[in-house]
Amino acid sequence: VLQAKMAALTLPQKATYELHESLCVDTNDNEDHTFCGIVFPIQAKADLPISQLLIRSVAVRGHLGPLTVWVTNDDISNVAESSLENLQRVRSDSRFWTKIYEKNHAPSRTYKKLEFDSPIVMRPGETKGIYIHSAAHHDLAIVYDNSYSMRSTRYSDCFISILSGAAHLSPTPFDAQNIWGWGSAWRDYREFVGQVELGVVYQLWRPDEHKRFGPRFHDVASTILACQRRPESPFAMLPDECIHYILNMCRWDWFEDRADKMDARRSRRRKKKARSVKRDMTHRSEPSRAQREETIASGNRRWRSFNAFGKVREKILDAFSK
Repeated sequence: VLQAKMAALTLPQKATYELHESLCVDTNDNEDHTFCGIVFPIQAKADLPISQLLIRSVAVRGHLGPLTVWVTNDDISNVAESSLENLQRVRSDSRFWTKIYEKNHAPSRTYKKLEFDSPIVMRPGETKGIYIHSAAHHDLAIVYDNSYSMRSTRYSDCFISILSGAAHLSPTPFDAQNIWGWGSAWRDYREFVGQVELGVVYQLWRPDEHKRFGPRFHDVASTILACQRRPESPFAMLPDECIHYILNMCRWDWFEDRADKMDARRSRRRKKKARSVKRDMTHRSEPSRAQREETIASGNRRWRSFNAFGKVREKILDAFSK
């Protein structure tokens, strides 16, 4: 048993290849506004068994000019309740950001691809801020759209969510004063317009990662392990380590698990867990039957004591009155 556990720990944790499926996120373009920059949160989802996402490029359009792209140094999803509120806290301070792209571009009515030398690496559940800025001294540099909620989702699929952000109205990166020299340089309720190119590195199966895979993968793994326990099965000749390596080399969707089904399944689990926590808190706040009975009995004892004291008081007053 100990040998099997040790062998399971040595299994590869993530794929040695990056999956290229032309994963190009293309947001809606309503041609609402243009100005010097746009900053927005992007979240890596944890619905699929993914080891990491690689953001290799973004694409924008407009009069462009001297462009730079920045990314937050840390995850901004665990600082406060809203990712945009966290972004508001760090967007005027360059110490929280790393520049990953810098190049001059001619005006373009179509999307211009800004390819990074090193990709942005994101773990499942992580949220980072991306800031695209132009140093051009006019208000036509980068196209963006209006948003109607600080918490609205601009784009969402099984890999990422792009959330609402803010526009920047200054040709100086991170400047707090706008191009006119008065007022704030940031306009909230704005959304990214463009494309994001992704690469995906999937998580490989391991016994400790079994729950991250889909129901059909679970069925296959259970069936193979059950067959291995039957003496008449050819799988019985294989030790546990071989079965684990076979499953380790199977991709998450080889058994027809679907991303939307897994997303819905995890959503139901989250809701069920929330209901369970709420029910536990309700049960803890409500007294038990024994506690209620003890409270009633204690009240009755106090009432009887009060009545007895009243009768003694009446006898004392009667005695003094005589």
